Amino acid sequence: MEKAEKAEDPVLRVSSSTSFYIFTSYLWRNHVESTNHGGEHYFLPYHRDRLVSAAEAFGWTGVTTFIGGDGGMKRLSGIVVDHLKTVCEEEPSCAMRKIKICVYKDSRFHIETAAITPTDSSNVFYLPTNLNEVATLNCRCLVKLDLESTPTSLFTSHKTSERIPYDRARGAADIAHKPPTTAEVLLFNPRGEITECSVSTPYFQRHGRWVTPSLSSGGNAGVTRRLALQNGLCEEQTVFVESLRHQEIIWISNGVRGFIPATLLLEPLS
Repeated sequence: MEKAEKAEDPVLRVSSSTSFYIFTSYLWRNHVESTNHGGEHYFLPYHRDRLVSAAEAFGWTGVTTFIGGDGGMKRLSGIVVDHLKTVCEEEPSCAMRKIKICVYKDSRFHIETAAITPTDSSNVFYLPTNLNEVATLNCRCLVKLDLESTPTSLFTSHKTSERIPYDRARGAADIAHKPPTTAEVLLFNPRGEITECSVSTPYFQRHGRWVTPSLSSGGNAGVTRRLALQNGLCEEQTVFVESLRHQEIIWISNGVRGFIPATLLLEPLS
């Protein structure tokens, strides 16, 4: 995806607003001794990489200089830790939080946190060793297909405050206030290619292999998507809307909830 360069470019117009930001969200757990997920801050280095990639795409050299390269990870984690100290002083019992890191063009950082109430405290961030495990799991999440296509741009390739197509899709699917553990919606581009879900990455079984939509389709390069590819859980492939099957069992994943087994609904519930 090319950088936003022209003054008449609507992407540049939106991204030049002082209220516009890039962001990433992840899970934080207090007093976690295990480092299986990168310590208390789940995969924070990967989230840093994601922010750097977005900043580069929008031409924010000040941001890339601050959080990229040597010392960048330390500076970013320091900002988050300082915020969490305040949160935990006000709420000593805080044990698990969704952390949202917002970064603005002028290198301002804003941290938001929200309490997480897991459905299964023993397996808060599920990372399967094989996506075929889905056959043994209860798929409580129902995933619908969006009613219309979404044009792709830097706003779909990167996580930003420009959430209009995602909010529209969630509203049309009547899941605006539901977490991805129970409901999601699949988005697709004008070519009929699946791009992503509204707040997660989808995975489909095709010809005996698990695949996730190619970035060339215009979706987000999420952290859990990167994990799945690096761990050999899936491959990249263009996934067309016409290949979807009603009640197909799929996976979705994001940086706060981990991997979630789901059922695809292409027809109304009876």
